[in-house]
Order: sequence, then structure tokens, then C-alpha cells
Amino acid sequence: MKSQLQLNGSTTRLQNMYIAKSIGFCALACVIILRGPQCSGKTEVSQRLRETLNEKLKKRTYLLNLNEINTERFKKALNGALDKKYKYVIGELNYGYSHNTDPRTWLQPFKDKYYQIVSFVLVGGKQVRLQRCKNDPKYSPFDKIDASFFNHDSEIFERHEHDRIFYKKSSLGEITLNTENKSPSQLANEILS
Repeated sequence: MKSQLQLNGSTTRLQNMYIAKSIGFCALACVIILRGPQCSGKTEVSQRLRETLNEKLKKRTYLLNLNEINTERFKKALNGALDKKYKYVIGELNYGYSHNTDPRTWLQPFKDKYYQIVSFVLVGGKQVRLQRCKNDPKYSPFDKIDASFFNHDSEIFERHEHDRIFYKKSSLGEITLNTENKSPSQLANEILS
């Protein structure tokens, strides 16, 4: 299945397609960043990527929470991710500036160790994502999915994407993947194919 890719950076579409096609066979260590608004599929896709890379390709994979707000826990997790036994690091990131306001501080250690870094933005319609949130088993019955909060969160993400905050601070080109009508496994396969 051909992926519908959209360019959100300074690299060309051909370069991004080459990067996306080479992830599964990357000779260097690789960081895969999954960005997207609430309920866009980041967690499920990252889990499918990890399963695929670990089981099918026999590559050790580390899931890095780039949204961790506790500095000490983040540093510990970052050091764990930089351990040479992991060929792939998959990071989930909401707005593109989380943990601190400058993603270069956590990207630089990967660059220093010659990791290939590629970023995907997972997007889908608001109504589809709101329904995913309501059906998400992680939420307890006591968690009320408030549509106004959800819309506010979506607007923040859209504003940051419009202003290209992550790109401006990281200089990474990004590949946009539409998540509607696709399973996490399908998206993981698109990323790795």
C-alpha cells in the first residue's frame, strides 16, 4: 500500500520517502518520533512499531516518553534510550516542544551518537479522534472526555503545526500520515515499508 505523505519541512518529498523506506533496514541506530494531537494514535502505533521491530526484525527497541515533565525521570529515560543495545528509539511527542522548550537539548545526544532521526506527524479528523478518546480503555469510567477541552487541545496542536514550532526548533523535516480508517498495524507497516 502506498503511503500518502505530506511534507512539513525543508527536505524534499523524495528525501522523506527515502528516509521512511530505509527505517526498517537502517544500518545506523534510528530515532522515530511520533507526533500528533490527542488520540491520533501515537501510543498504539509506537507499540506496533516496537512489536514489529523486536519480533520480525529482531531489533531491540526503546520507547521514550518525550512528554515526561519530571526532569530527572526524563534524563534517566534519555540515558536508557542512548544505551547502545537499542537500535531503535521510538518517542511520542504531543506538541513538539514538550519536556522543555527546546527539542535540540534531547535531540543532540542522539545526533552525537550518529542516530538517524525521522519524525512522523499522525493526524486525523477531530470527530474521529474524539471518538477514539471516548473508546480508549486507558480512561477510567470516571474520566469524562470533555469536548471543549479536546477541541482546545486540538487547536493548540494545529496552531503549533501552523507556526511550525517543532521544525523551527529541531530543523527536522516531517512526514505526515493520516490515521483515519487505518489500524495501528497498518500505520506501523507504512512507516517501516
